[in-house]
Amino acid sequence: SQDPAVVATELFDAANVVAATYADVPADAWARRGLRSNGSEFTVATIAIYHLHDIVHHARDVSR
Repeated sequence: SQDPAVVATELFDAANVVAATYADVPADAWARRGLRSNGSEFTVATIAIYHLHDIVHHARDVSR
């Protein structure tokens, strides 16, 4: 029910924020490890891949 032009602009702006955030990650930080709330381990790189995969997955959901 939202205006597609407004949503497109908001998505574009959000994508730029995400791109800038990833661009700011120092080269030596991509392998930094952390723990999810369930205890599973991840790195900055693997959580970034998961994040980007999730965007593609939800985009497919919305297009159906």
